[in-house]
Amino acid sequence: MEEEFSKKEVEDNADEGSGVRYTKEKFLFLVMSFLLLIVVFYRVGFEGVLFRIGTLDIYTIFGLVGLTALVFFIDAFRWKIVIDGLKRSSYTSLFPIFLGGNFVNTITPGLNSGGEVVRAYYLSKLTGKTKAECFATIIIDGFALGLAFFVLLLFSLVYMSLFLKVTRKVVVLVAIVFAFLFSAGGLYYRHRKRAKTEKFREGFSRFLRKIYQARFLKRFFKEHRTFEKFENFIYERIEHFKSTFKNLVKNKSLFLKAFSVSFIPMLLMILRSYILFRAMGEVVDFLTILAVLSCAYFLGYFIPLPGGIGIIEATMIELYIVNDIDPAVAGAVALLDRSFYLMFSMGGGYLSLNYLAYKYTLKKDEKA
Repeated sequence: MEEEFSKKEVEDNADEGSGVRYTKEKFLFLVMSFLLLIVVFYRVGFEGVLFRIGTLDIYTIFGLVGLTALVFFIDAFRWKIVIDGLKRSSYTSLFPIFLGGNFVNTITPGLNSGGEVVRAYYLSKLTGKTKAECFATIIIDGFALGLAFFVLLLFSLVYMSLFLKVTRKVVVLVAIVFAFLFSAGGLYYRHRKRAKTEKFREGFSRFLRKIYQARFLKRFFKEHRTFEKFENFIYERIEHFKSTFKNLVKNKSLFLKAFSVSFIPMLLMILRSYILFRAMGEVVDFLTILAVLSCAYFLGYFIPLPGGIGIIEATMIELYIVNDIDPAVAGAVALLDRSFYLMFSMGGGYLSLNYLAYKYTLKKDEKA
């Protein structure tokens, strides 16, 4: 059973461990994102975009906000399906944890950097399970979503190559990302084979020793007074993670449910864009929207900009325009589509993170 968290450890995990605290590097990436966004909308024309947005009635906007809320509710429900394989938990308690992690992922550059740590940390608090076990549920949830997205992405790429016009810039970006993924996959395969040897274990121990001896990390390891205790703690957590992951993966019906549910939010996102186009007088078919969104979110996930801000909108607008959609409409749809998402991801996520900090840390401090 995992040790009880000390007050100091709780504060460190909730603050620095969550990844919320900004460094100069992260701030620079955020500035780059918004600069890219400004350049993109300058090219399509701010006035035309704002005029198109002004043509929408208030009922359409509220309806699309509700549709976006449904996307987040179903995404969180998918994670609950996986968590129930570990321990049945209340959906109302899980939803703010899901939103809080989403917020950290959105504001942090890289591949879901930090948000998973936040989710595992607070899920551990909620369920009483170890952070390693909780992290396993997040990995499986992400794998179910990633597999569903990959199916749609492959279909989209085939559809785009046969029926849509694609700019060279987008093709080059997609090719670079795929090359990176195949290279990373090859390195992982080699690494996995080496992981079975004693030589790898020795190398991993040397790596752990460097972490343990790093001055700026010392305060996190106060409970482990010797390196041997720290090393045993790490290997114990790895074993916890592996056993939990294997047990959850063996539950095929659980994974199949999570995989099936993953398609619903994606289809709702396509519907949201479709409604926006129709409301602005453009008729764009579902498959075109699917292809554009899949490609845009694929690039946004792997290019290290916070929440894909800038690159997702730029890709959406570029692909819509090249396929004969009015630039002002393309810009308006991209801006609103992403604004609805960021409203919940950043607005709702920020409020959720503060609520979680109060519920699991500050409230306990007040009682003490």
